[in-house]
Amino acid sequence: MLMGFDKQHQEKVVIKLQQADTAASAREATAYTMLEAFPHPNLLTMHAMWTGEFNGTSFCYIATEVCRISLWKYIGPGVPDYRQTSLKTDRAKTTLLGILRGAGPLHELGAVSY
Repeated sequence: MLMGFDKQHQEKVVIKLQQADTAASAREATAYTMLEAFPHPNLLTMHAMWTGEFNGTSFCYIATEVCRISLWKYIGPGVPDYRQTSLKTDRAKTTLLGILRGAGPLHELGAVSY
């Protein structure tokens, strides 16, 4: 992933790249289109998607807002006893609730399944 700057919205963005014409890039393009069409305050904002070539290889680039927090920091590897960790902090609970509020509408649209 790369960092960039969206001049139109005056904010930093994350730029994800996938080799074009692959199953992964097709999934990324579908996700981008869906998230762009159905914005939600608990989902990343899509800024742009484009294709380009580098060293003879085609890539799909997707720019999204920077995700400033992740539940992973509370429960992921590197956290002492992460397999035993409960969501003890309010910040962790709020983060999880935000993730679920974002995933709910995607599930209703059939974009994700549980």
